Amino acid sequence: MATDDELEAARKSLERIQSFDAERLVRRDDLGALNFSAAVIPARQVIELFQRINPASLTLFPFSQMRQIQTQADQVYALFEAILEFNPETSSNASGERSSLIEQVRSQPESIAGNLWHHISFAVAATLDPTAVQQQMRAAMQGFTDERTSALNEIKALQGQAEEVLTRVRDAAAEQGVSQQAQHFKALAREHGEDAETWLRYSLYAAISTLAFALLTSITYRIPWLSPQSSVEAAQLITSKILIFGILSYASFVCVRNFLSHKHNKVVNKHRQNSLLTYTAFVDAAPSLASREIVLTHAAASVFTPQETGYIKQEEPAGGRSVLEMITKATAGDGKP
Repeated sequence: MATDDELEAARKSLERIQSFDAERLVRRDDLGALNFSAAVIPARQVIELFQRINPASLTLFPFSQMRQIQTQADQVYALFEAILEFNPETSSNASGERSSLIEQVRSQPESIAGNLWHHISFAVAATLDPTAVQQQMRAAMQGFTDERTSALNEIKALQGQAEEVLTRVRDAAAEQGVSQQAQHFKALAREHGEDAETWLRYSLYAAISTLAFALLTSITYRIPWLSPQSSVEAAQLITSKILIFGILSYASFVCVRNFLSHKHNKVVNKHRQNSLLTYTAFVDAAPSLASREIVLTHAAASVFTPQETGYIKQEEPAGGRSVLEMITKATAGDGKP
């Protein structure tokens, strides 16, 4: 009975000759006309004979037969090594030595087949044993099942990562879209702020003009050529002063009203901008879909509901309620089949 070390040595010898590449024997670049291309075909035939012996079947052979297989494999490999180490410069008869090596290789297929035919037959029969084949098939099926399970797990992991990335992309796109829409209200708030500053200057000019006119008219009676000489002239002077003062006062009122209206619209648009920018934060913090719908309703009310412009008192929002009703119905209808 062979020991483990002896079995391992025999297996290595067999596998070494089985894995040998016959094309290595040619050496056309090194030897030129003295190459060993004629030894390739018989060498390949010898290697194929050894390849019919499964290394796993060596344990089934008696020790003597296993040693015979090992010896034959080592001898053939030594012959191949001699061809690989052949150097015509160090040989006194390079052509004769080359021919001898080629003849030895050519004789190997018949020699190996004659010496190992029963070993090869036994190894092939052992390989084709129904029990062994069944075990190999079971091992192959189990390996396939394990690989399939591993592949499915990897696919599931990749699917989870892909869904997570897709969710992040959607969230980023939504945030980017909301931020872009908020820029419109930011621009409007800036425009109303600039207009408010303009109307503030106009209000100051109108107030100063009204005050100056009031002060001027309070001392005109002291100017001799402007003082009225009769009651009719006095009435005309008073009427013209009242008319001019009324116009200046109304102009001041209009300027102040426009200033307040633009300030009001600036605050409204700033509020809409902040609503859009903070909308996603409240949606992410909402614990349920119903809470998110409530946040959406209030955000839509902040954005779409018309606000008072400041020009007319007690303005009624036009169309805001219908917009909110439409959004609420559309949101409620999403969950229906």
